[in-house]
Amino acid sequence: GLATATSAADALSERFASLLGLGLQAGVFEPFEAELRSMLGLTEFQITFALNQPVEVRVGKYLLKDLLVSYQRALTPEERADWWLSVSYEVRPGTVVGYYTRSDGEKRFTVGRRRTW
Repeated sequence: GLATATSAADALSERFASLLGLGLQAGVFEPFEAELRSMLGLTEFQITFALNQPVEVRVGKYLLKDLLVSYQRALTPEERADWWLSVSYEVRPGTVVGYYTRSDGEKRFTVGRRRTW
C-alpha cells in the first residue's frame, strides 16, 4: 500500500540524486580536478561526494620517483573531521608497499600490486 509507494518513491529519489551526482562528477568536477591537479603540480586531486555523505578531498604527490604521499579529508563543519594520510613506495614495477594512518588512530601497513589500464 502506502508504505510500499513511499519506499519506491524514496528509492527513486535516491537513484535520481545518485545519477545527478555522477553527472556533476563527470561534467563539472573532473575537468576542474584535472585543471587544479596540473596547476598545483599534484599527482592526485580528487573531489568525492555521495548522497548523505560529506564531501571528501584527496591530494597526493610523488615526492620521489616511486614515493607517493596522499592526504584525504572529509569537508564537514565539525572540528574533528575524518582524515587519512598515506605513504606508498613502488619497490619494483607493479609492487607497492604502503603505510597509512587515520584520524581515528588506525594505522596499517600494506603490500599490493598496482595495475594500470
